[in-house]
Order: sequence, then structure tokens, then C-alpha cells
Amino acid sequence: MSATCPLSVEIPYEDPAILFKAFSDQPWAFLLDSADANRPLDDTNRFSYIAFDPFETIVIKDGARIGTTEMIHNPFQYVRDLVQQYQLAYQPHLPLLQGGAIGYFSYDLCHYLEDINRPQQKEETAFADLALGLFDLLISFDHVLQKAWIISCGFPEKTPAAQWARAKLRLAACLERLSAIGHDQPLHATECEKIDLISSCDQEAYAARVRKAQAYIREGDIFEVNLSHRFQAMIQDKPVDPYTLYLSMRHTNPSPFSAYLNLDDHHILSTSPERFLSLTDQQVSTRPIKGTAPRGKTPEEDQAIADALLSSEKDRSENVMIVDLLRNDLSKVCTASSVTVKKLCGLESYPTVHHLVSVIEGTLQQGFTAFDLLAACFPGGSVTGAPKIRAMQIIYELEPTERGPYCGSIGFVGFNGVMDTSIVIRTLLYQNNMLSYQAGGAIVLDSCPEGEYEETLVKSRAIKRALASWCQNRRNSMQ
Repeated sequence: MSATCPLSVEIPYEDPAILFKAFSDQPWAFLLDSADANRPLDDTNRFSYIAFDPFETIVIKDGARIGTTEMIHNPFQYVRDLVQQYQLAYQPHLPLLQGGAIGYFSYDLCHYLEDINRPQQKEETAFADLALGLFDLLISFDHVLQKAWIISCGFPEKTPAAQWARAKLRLAACLERLSAIGHDQPLHATECEKIDLISSCDQEAYAARVRKAQAYIREGDIFEVNLSHRFQAMIQDKPVDPYTLYLSMRHTNPSPFSAYLNLDDHHILSTSPERFLSLTDQQVSTRPIKGTAPRGKTPEEDQAIADALLSSEKDRSENVMIVDLLRNDLSKVCTASSVTVKKLCGLESYPTVHHLVSVIEGTLQQGFTAFDLLAACFPGGSVTGAPKIRAMQIIYELEPTERGPYCGSIGFVGFNGVMDTSIVIRTLLYQNNMLSYQAGGAIVLDSCPEGEYEETLVKSRAIKRALASWCQNRRNSMQ
């Protein structure tokens, strides 16, 4: 099968969050948003993408593809076979994604990959095990070059002539739509009163889960496990515009792997700092985060906290265990001896927290695709524990419900073979006027149960600030 060359047209560069306001209320409109412009630009926050109007949508839940009678035994293989029908030639002068599959992979896809029982208390939610759109049209942004393009590849048409004709029409229609957009500035958050959300468990209940996990560690079942709890709030007084809330999150906690996904009856608002997997020219990279501390109130206090995190044996040991786990996962699909640790326990600082971040790289074996790489490593080791399978079994014993998108992945797999995905943390889920998010941390033998609960609250600060700001703006608009 010969590869198609996409058509493109350059447009004036601006903040993708401004342009996306014209699409944000459209079902299956997605923004992959490298919003962290205050940090030095590199491959983690160089590109942003707007995608809308997919030519096909794929939603898999409880072993079935929604809207069909198909039963799905391995969603990664199923989607891989669909995407491989479309071969796109990579154009090096354009951003990496030039058409492809975009969406989310829920944490609970692990049940398709390993023998792990789902929780008995199953929630009926709109969130699927997997939801992807196949997009032939994108608006792409290169923040290093300060350039933007509309790109169309003409799929799902099969012949070159039909692809060219469709791509040309799609480019023209998108240009016309953009010309009608008002260029007002996106919402900015302001400091205001706090908002209290209800957690699925209090400090005592969470500490009890931690102690149970530590009992498993003492018994030799695991070395480490990631435990989380959920916060929820019902919005009752006025219909919600989730995109304005996302903009508040984006302002409060700019992050390199931010994303907004409108899936009609549910929305995902993410300000994740953590890359899961990237793939370009067979080169693989993953950036696990393990080790977190709050920012200080003064520069001197902040530096002291950062230094303490860097020298913390507990945090470094947590990080090193996950690095070893990911090295093992990558070795399933990468060439022998290519998996290397490029950075171990480096410090990265965000508006509300410091993190320890490691970087592991490898070379994907010929014959394997991005979906094979995802399946080999899913879910990310930084949100499971080690050994991985037993840690996931314990998670489902100690956490009362499925995680859904939380701790899964958001991102893209291009028709040209490239991939970039995040770990779904620092993320709000919205459906039926209910907002929810989860926060967790790594539990090891010397964890302090009460301290672990406090760490989850530290990780929640950015979202709580964004919610407070958003609520203040809503109150002002209702007066």
C-alpha cells in the first residue's frame, strides 16, 4: 500500500486555546495542548493540535464496540488493524501529527491484557474503556517556530484522486470557519476563595488502605503500589461550560501534556505533566514521575524543599523501582540493549509541586507498531507499582471502583506511525453536572500513612485553585 501525502496550508500563529473556543462545544472536538509556555520548549511541549469532525469514531466498553455487534478481545490489536488501513507519508516540515487516531485509553484496559478481576462495585458512567476518533483534518501548532498549519490527508477516501479532492475541500472549509472566529483572549483565572470537594475517603480510611498495602509489601507480594482516592462535586445552580473550567485549569497549572476532550455526554479536562510514551522514527521515550513535594512560599524555602526531594532516599527508591519496571516493559518490544536510562531522578518544577522525573529511551523493533508498544507498557508503571500485575490486583482490592480515564492515557497515534501520549493525572472528568478527579501516590514499606494522604492533597492543589477561580467567575456572571 502506497502512503498518502497530506495537504497543508499555513495560517497565522496564535494561542491554540483561542482558536479552539470556536470548536469546544462540538462533540468529538479535541485539543492536545502543550500549554506550558513558561518552561523551555523541547519535544514535550513543542506541538499542540486541534482536531474535530473525525471520519470514524471507536468506542469500546465492556468488551464490545459501541454501536456495533463486534466483541473485542484485545482493543490495542483491534485499533491497530483499523489504523493500519491508512498509510500516511511523514512530512518533516510539519508538526509530528498529520492525521491519525486521537483520544483516551482508560486505565481499566488492563483487564484485557492481564488476569485481573474488575471491582465488584462497577459504576455506570459514560466513560469507555477506549474512545478514539480517526481524524483526517487537524490544526497544528509549532511553538518553537511560532507557526501553525491546517493539515488534511483526505482519508477515508481510498484513491489518490479522491483523497486529494477531499483534502482540498476540507482545507477550504476549515479556512472559512477560522476566518469567522472572533479573536478575544481566553479566560484568565484570579485568586479567590477555596472550594471544598467530597473525597471518597477521609484521612483515616486512606491510611487504613496504606497500611493494608504495606502488609502486602511485608508479605513479599509487592515492593510498591500506587493508591488513589476520588474527589467529587455536583454542580447544580447553572449549566456548565467545561471549556471555561479547562481554561482556568490551564492558567493555574500550565502543563506540557494538557488536553481537552469533548465527547458529547462527557468531557476530560487534563493538565498532566507526565509523558507516558512517545514514538518517532522507531525511537521510544517515556518520562515517569515518582517523587512529589509542594512548592515553598519563599524562594529560599522553595529551594530547600527541592533539595530535600532530590536527596530523599524514599522518593528516589520509588522512582528507581518504576524505572526498572519500565525498562522491562520496553524490552518486550525494543531491540536488545537499546533500552537506556537517559536521566534518573531529575528535578522538574511546576506551579504547585516539584517532581522527580526520569527518562528511559529505546528503539522499537521492526514489525512492531505504536499500538504494540502501548500494549506492552500499559498502564504506565508510575501509576501501578511493582511487580506490576500483582500491584494492579491489589489496587482493585483496595480502591472501591474502577479508575476510568484516570491513570490511563491521552494522546495520538499518527497514520504516519508517530505517537505521543500522557499519563492521565491532574485531570478533571465531567458528566451529568458531576465533576470528579483522583489523586494518589506510591506506597512503599516506609511510607507514613498520614503523610501519603497529605501528598494527595498537595497534588490536588492546582485543580482546587482552578475550581475556585472558575466558581468565582460563574458567580460574577450570574450577578
